[in-house]
Amino acid sequence: MIHENSLSARPTLDNLSSDFFVTPGNSPLEPTAPEHWDGSILSAISEVTTRYQPLAKIGTGASAEVFRALDTRFNRHVALKRFNKEALERSDAESDYHSEVAAVSRICHPNVVRAYDLDDDEDGPFIIFELIEGMDLETRLKERALTADEVRHFIVQALEALIAVHQTGLAHLDLKPANFMSTSSANGIPHYTLIDFGRACDSEREKDRRESTTKQSLRGSIHYMAPEQFTKGVLDARTDLYALGILAYELLTGQKPFDGDNAIQVMSAHLTSRVTPIDEILPDLPAGMAPWIMALIANNPDARPQTAQEALRSFLSLSTLQFASLEVTEPFPVLDKTA
Repeated sequence: MIHENSLSARPTLDNLSSDFFVTPGNSPLEPTAPEHWDGSILSAISEVTTRYQPLAKIGTGASAEVFRALDTRFNRHVALKRFNKEALERSDAESDYHSEVAAVSRICHPNVVRAYDLDDDEDGPFIIFELIEGMDLETRLKERALTADEVRHFIVQALEALIAVHQTGLAHLDLKPANFMSTSSANGIPHYTLIDFGRACDSEREKDRRESTTKQSLRGSIHYMAPEQFTKGVLDARTDLYALGILAYELLTGQKPFDGDNAIQVMSAHLTSRVTPIDEILPDLPAGMAPWIMALIANNPDARPQTAQEALRSFLSLSTLQFASLEVTEPFPVLDKTA
């Protein structure tokens, strides 16, 4: 629950990572309370509430530790993020991040991770998230590039997630393969969930901040950052669409469109649009697919689709029958959540 009188003390969802989520190497526990407590866990979470009982630490980041916990009210596993003191003492913790946390908690969409609860105790604030059991897209890409049909399903789900996020006034600003979880679904098509709102910002508030200060910190994953993230540009829905275009390019080709031997070279590639057109790598892409992707990664935000809705409409206008013209390789095995 969100208490209005405590929102001003809320930190940002900073540095959320896939550590929140169960991967094949981190098998879930049965939803029953443990017989023996781990003392280190109890010291880290001394008095959360009787509702959330920590079971195991599943991740440690720069700003927080994440635990698998048992929600005793609903007898379900959740992800509990406990912020560390260093994160709470940062100067930017006094910004309006609490408004962003509140916005994320209002997003209700099947392709966006759910925030269940925000609260605090004597050890400070914590956030309760949905615990997703599956595999992140980065892990899948290590096996091979996806087929055009697999990418089609991913793009539609990713755009629907972005529509829900952007409707709250947020820009995600950290779209990358590691921030999409893939789980099984009843129809056999992988279900994708957008996670990690650690770099999300309110578009209008971010615009005001950038116009009022000369200081600027680079935050993001450099291969997926838009040119405006390297300059004092406006960050909004179009910034996320740029990253989605990079994702689509990489999922199809197995290559990052903007690359280099070091961070400076990668940044330069973004700023100068130094990229090989995707149809030169995959000349047999379905008609319209290549220009759609290249439009998303246009250097000028005004040359990209202006909203996720516009991007989705133009994508769905491509004939789905044309995807059958590509040679389909053996698909990824869909994870069985009951295994």
